[in-house]
Amino acid sequence: MALQEKKNYDCVLWGEGGCLAYGARPVQCSTYPFWSWIVQDEQSWNEEGKSCKGINKGRLRSQEEIDEQKFMYEHNLPITRDLESDI
Repeated sequence: MALQEKKNYDCVLWGEGGCLAYGARPVQCSTYPFWSWIVQDEQSWNEEGKSCKGINKGRLRSQEEIDEQKFMYEHNLPITRDLESDI
């Protein structure tokens, strides 16, 4: 089963108060915006910031925190039928 997007491509779990599944969000969501292609350079970061209200706001993250989030994003394995049976 996969989540369907709204007509404007917003996530169906995004509500007026933010993410409705915040506490149980998948790695893809919990590591955003520290995805490898976003943090590869300042231009990519600032470009993504045009569509994300949180980029360049809030507390600064250490390089260690960013690298850890990037690592988790890059090494996230999707659940497949084979893995599902082990759960």
